[in-house]
Amino acid sequence: MTIKAFYSNVVQVKYIFLITIAITITLPWCWVYGINGLADLQVPIGYSGDGVFSYALIKAFASGEIYPIFFKIVSSLNAPFVANWNDFPFEEFIYFPAGVMAYFFGLSAGVWLYLLGIQLLAGFSFFFAACKLDIDKTASTACAVLFGLAPFEFYRSIPHLTIAMIWHIPLLLISLLWCQDPTKVKLTLRQGLWLGVIAGLLAGLYNPYYWVMFLFLLVIILIGTLYRKDWQHACRLVIIMAAALAGFVISNIDTLLFASLYGKGSAFNRDLWSLVVFGLRLPDLITPVQHRFHAYNALFDTYRTTYPGYLKGEAQSAYIGLIAISGLVILFFMSTVRLAARAFDRINDLYWLALGIFSFAIVGGINYLLGSFGFVLFRATNRFSIMLMAIGLLVVAQYVSTIKRKWVAYLLAVVILFMGLYDQLPQPPSQATKDANLAIVSEDKAVATALESNMGAGVTVFQLPVKAFPETGSIHNMGDYHLFRPWIWTKNIHFSYGTMKGRGEADWQTQLANKPTDQMLNDLNRYGFSVLLINRSAYKDSANELKNQILSMGYEFFIDQQNYYGFKLKPIANPEFPVIDQYIATFEKGFYGPEMNGSIAFRWANRDALLKITPSWLHVKNTGSVESGKLIVSFDVSTIGERSVWLDVGSSKTLVFSPGDKTKQVKLEIEPDSLPTALHIYSDSPGLLPGNGDSRKLAFQVRNLKITAAE
Repeated sequence: MTIKAFYSNVVQVKYIFLITIAITITLPWCWVYGINGLADLQVPIGYSGDGVFSYALIKAFASGEIYPIFFKIVSSLNAPFVANWNDFPFEEFIYFPAGVMAYFFGLSAGVWLYLLGIQLLAGFSFFFAACKLDIDKTASTACAVLFGLAPFEFYRSIPHLTIAMIWHIPLLLISLLWCQDPTKVKLTLRQGLWLGVIAGLLAGLYNPYYWVMFLFLLVIILIGTLYRKDWQHACRLVIIMAAALAGFVISNIDTLLFASLYGKGSAFNRDLWSLVVFGLRLPDLITPVQHRFHAYNALFDTYRTTYPGYLKGEAQSAYIGLIAISGLVILFFMSTVRLAARAFDRINDLYWLALGIFSFAIVGGINYLLGSFGFVLFRATNRFSIMLMAIGLLVVAQYVSTIKRKWVAYLLAVVILFMGLYDQLPQPPSQATKDANLAIVSEDKAVATALESNMGAGVTVFQLPVKAFPETGSIHNMGDYHLFRPWIWTKNIHFSYGTMKGRGEADWQTQLANKPTDQMLNDLNRYGFSVLLINRSAYKDSANELKNQILSMGYEFFIDQQNYYGFKLKPIANPEFPVIDQYIATFEKGFYGPEMNGSIAFRWANRDALLKITPSWLHVKNTGSVESGKLIVSFDVSTIGERSVWLDVGSSKTLVFSPGDKTKQVKLEIEPDSLPTALHIYSDSPGLLPGNGDSRKLAFQVRNLKITAAE
């Protein structure tokens, strides 16, 4: 092959731009994360807080304990039982590929390579979208690199991997533009439909935030299409919408089915206030956490220092970069002027997408309006900043493409690239930070090695302090999810932590931990536990008093680390299971969170609420059946204000509280074969503000709920 032919076949085609994107993303990425060699790939990134949960999810997929679509039952957690991971929806089609990478390359290296891979895909995807808008490839390459190296990506990274999965966003945007007007995108009708189906399916399989925005904008476009009576195109949009819905169902089928069988769990909670705390605010788009341009950084000192702590949430982490900011400013200024001039044909179609995103995401916008009706699932609308960044970068690339003098356009593209990199790339970690991270990981691995070498495969480990999962906050210096850390590095050890809260199967752990130390240890021996592992960082005295108590009782001490103490227990030959409830009550729509009055648990409800009685999923799993015989469900009802309260069970309707009553006990019989059974409890008048500063509207209270077998 001649040099001329090679140049014609390779250099002039777009692959040279893809190679440029790959190199220009990879090198800065390695610099930011301090990856200087293969040894650096062996030290995890983001190994704290939510990052630990990400590693736990990836480890569970890598070890083959869980799979996409199927129920997520983790056999090596919640000893001596198994752990339920079905109540808290997570994007399994994001974590499963990471698990595959971890299986082949090791957990740490696999996760590193996966993170790099999704950022490269983000760059490639942006380049593809820009090409389909007929944007100059040089400008597209520069902006594609900036999108792949978005500040959003470095801030989210592994701890928020589901949000960092943004490579499909340019596909969503280009698909929406095609849905608006197929003539504006370089795709045939067939290609556009296929792209829309693939993009919609990915949106459903990945993070629901980007999915709901895609559907929101698609619905608006569909309404416009129906208005102009373009039935053929409307059918195409319906097909794309169906693909997006199918992706969401596929991704969440395990959670949906589990809830239908065993009732809705309480591991996942949102409220209206969180929509304010985590909503999108305009200053957050242009406010960097810390910027290299000191003068630009100083502009926002007032905003940072006066921002109320109770409103911070994820604010000031949605920065989109100076280049994307410039693109949005150009887009909104020029398009708004043309809108005012009624020059509708000259308005950039990206303008309508950006307006739709702002109207939905801005604090007090459409998402907040939906929240006022009880739909509070999508609380953190600040995350839509990455979609606005993609739009801003596309506008910049479009603008550069309009420059007639090509050398000026190429020079400007280079300036944009280097200015954007200087603006967006965070400082790499110091050697001290890397060493500290390595020390933490090495300690966890040492604990895992001590357990496996001293105790052998299959032993059960009870962990202190007892902690619910997920999202229950820190205990002293022990962060959320830190109890996962030794488990992450083991292969055949069964730990007590890690089942999702709200179903009662781990309540025995809390009761056990509250007993005197000698009784707690005796019970652990009776339940067959071989090891007591204490996380010292959760105790003000580093658990030294507890250590001395256990040593005085003659237990062997075999793990002594900065953050861990480990003792060998004395399990009996034929251990028994802790007692758990056979049946549970799940408080679903209409009920507020649990509260306590002394030792009595209660919940307030608004006007209309649903209580579901289900067999414990764990009881059914371990025994294979539900015991026969009727159940007695009893609870007390009281109200705010004069009102009646009714109870519907199937076709039976009963008045359970009348005006003038103080507290009434409700008692009913349920056949186990009829479970799950829904108890519909409702009032004849709306809830009231209690007048003590509580913003909830309360109607009635359910307390002292008990489920017992009929005598």
